Amino acid sequence: WMHGDIKGAFLSDTDTTNITGSNLIDNGDFGTGDFTNWSINGTTTPTISSGGALLTTGALDGAIWQSTSGEATSGKWVITWTVTSNSGGYFGLLLNNDGPNGSGGSMVQDNITTSGSYYYEGNITAVEFRHRGASSGIIDNITLRRVEDDRSVNNKGLQVFGTITKSAVATGADLVGYSGWSSSNYLQQPYNSDLDFGTGDLSVMFWAYLSGTGTQVVFERGNGSTNYLYCYFANSNNAVRFAAGPNVGTHPYGAVTLNTWNQISLVRRSGVVSGYINGVLQASNTHASSVSSGTDLVFQVGKTVSNQYPLTNGKVALLRISGSAPSAEQIKKIYEDEKVLFQENAKATLYGSSDAV
Repeated sequence: WMHGDIKGAFLSDTDTTNITGSNLIDNGDFGTGDFTNWSINGTTTPTISSGGALLTTGALDGAIWQSTSGEATSGKWVITWTVTSNSGGYFGLLLNNDGPNGSGGSMVQDNITTSGSYYYEGNITAVEFRHRGASSGIIDNITLRRVEDDRSVNNKGLQVFGTITKSAVATGADLVGYSGWSSSNYLQQPYNSDLDFGTGDLSVMFWAYLSGTGTQVVFERGNGSTNYLYCYFANSNNAVRFAAGPNVGTHPYGAVTLNTWNQISLVRRSGVVSGYINGVLQASNTHASSVSSGTDLVFQVGKTVSNQYPLTNGKVALLRISGSAPSAEQIKKIYEDEKVLFQENAKATLYGSSDAV
């Protein structure tokens, strides 16, 4: 189920192939102090400035590109970048899908003046940034990573870091759970303004299977020093703890049972957060803090942004986040409808050549 103003639906798959991801852009932070692994072009030759690539607009726009031939083959990808300064004009992002350089690329995003990201599906053979319009700007921290699907209409998947294990939630079942979390194995969504909920309503739902105790983080939205959405299992009693706001204290919302799948629903409605386990209300607390914006905020699954408390003993499936709050009756129905997906031999997909239900 995706409720109301859905912002993302993740960890929803039937493929048991483990997923592995790495940054396919070499020297994307220009840490070598030069353009190693990059090609450059332009009326004014690009240079390194303040640790990034300074590109200047001219008769021939300043450009940098890098070949990814044979690396970024079919699949879903996200390109991220940081704009550290822009004194006029804007950047353009070009992608090539049939040649190793930027000359055959197509403009996929223009008018870039701030840090951001771009999602793409298909083969990528070269990534290029070009400064356009007027004057100059510095771009830095360019990455290209594979993403795991977002099944919602937004289609903004999670970047794969390291290797994540995918295994059936029960013998013969279609649906898979995600595990193998550690400080180097996790999923991440770059800054997404859709998650700037302010003090408004929101909801998060997921299924979790814990095989052992310990402080274990399910997800965090933050920048390494401040968290704005934070959910973890407490050390001693497997209590679900959740917070929505800048470094506010977490509250307990019931405890899960070990070695079985549990559905957790966390809902903020009119400034009050209510937590449900398997469709049953556990607790409610006033929690009206603002889930703020900021391009340095990322959404991570499997640990904190500061690399603490990985979900070492846990599996997760069907993680969703929404800008609206389901009712208690809807939460109960969602639990009852979804629990059968976690039974042996449970089928979860449409088969054959027709998409008719």
